[in-house]
Amino acid sequence: SPFILNELSRDTTIAVQDGAKVIEEMRVTPVGDIQARDWDAWAGSNGARNLPPAPAIPYISLAYSGTDPLEFTVTVTWERRGRTRNIRLTSRATEAVLL
Repeated sequence: SPFILNELSRDTTIAVQDGAKVIEEMRVTPVGDIQARDWDAWAGSNGARNLPPAPAIPYISLAYSGTDPLEFTVTVTWERRGRTRNIRLTSRATEAVLL
């Protein structure tokens, strides 16, 4: 229905905004601290957790892309109407973060 499509579109926009907020914080975080930080907890404390979480799945999770420690993927996972949904945002840390 149009209502469900509108809801999915809105949820996707919110998930992208939440993931982007986490990535922006990662860009100003020293590389050594990125892996150590609990990004799901950070999101909850910093206004980047704005959709209903899926049971037993972190809202925000981090994975490294391949073997390059500067490339990573942030996954935002939520549940709506009994369905688990997620989006993945892939980014690359800048060399400035290494300083």
